[in-house]
Amino acid sequence: MTIRSKSILAIALTFLTIILLLWVISRFLLLENLNKLESENALNDLNRLSNTITYITADLDMITAAWASGNDTYPFIMDQKEDAAAANPVKSIYRELRLNYIFFLDMTGRVMYSGAREMDDGAKIPPEQEIIRDLQIEKLIAEMTNTGAKTTGFIFPAGSPPLIISIKPILDSRGQEPGIGFLVFGRFMSTAETNKIKQLTSLAIDFIRVNDDAASDEVKDIYLELKEGTGKLTKPWDAKIISGYMLLLDIYNEPGVIIKADIPRSIS
Repeated sequence: MTIRSKSILAIALTFLTIILLLWVISRFLLLENLNKLESENALNDLNRLSNTITYITADLDMITAAWASGNDTYPFIMDQKEDAAAANPVKSIYRELRLNYIFFLDMTGRVMYSGAREMDDGAKIPPEQEIIRDLQIEKLIAEMTNTGAKTTGFIFPAGSPPLIISIKPILDSRGQEPGIGFLVFGRFMSTAETNKIKQLTSLAIDFIRVNDDAASDEVKDIYLELKEGTGKLTKPWDAKIISGYMLLLDIYNEPGVIIKADIPRSIS
């Protein structure tokens, strides 16, 4: 091989090596940017999910507030004081408002009336007294009165889906203080409710309890990341799915469950 041929070959190999390096670097940078964009899109989906859950809780909050100052509720409590057996909410109210629990309380938190309806799929629900216990009603009333704590949020009864709870003071039809008691509405995040979320967000969700002794090490690690971070994170599951995780707090702002959403990947 002549010197000229060797020189041409060396130049060609050098050129090909440079092209190969540039291709590898550009591909790496492109994939890195695409993965970052994919992660940002997944977080946007989680934010949509968070906003949808906020909307659902706000819906129950408004319903409870309207009924707590409605024309019938104030006389209902007055009748209860005179005759505990006299008043009984119409059963259709449960279905019309998608409720599982109704409680009427006096100003000390004593239950004057309680009622319950099973979920639409027939799943059993905890007895009313267990919900009152889990709600820690006296503590909640005290915090509402003294610190203006939020009046709508979640509790997490054992063996059941998360329960949205809203509690409002019962006022006269003009909405004037002082109240004569409290109205509590409860609605489970049942299959029907999670299907509504899926329709609104195109995301299927699962609930993972953070205090479950049987939780895997992976779940425990995710919980720590959520608790120490922003409360939302994403992790690639496989070539088609990114798993999004979001921490759901209870009505006392304590961690209760992790919401897991499977988000289709835009990059395979």
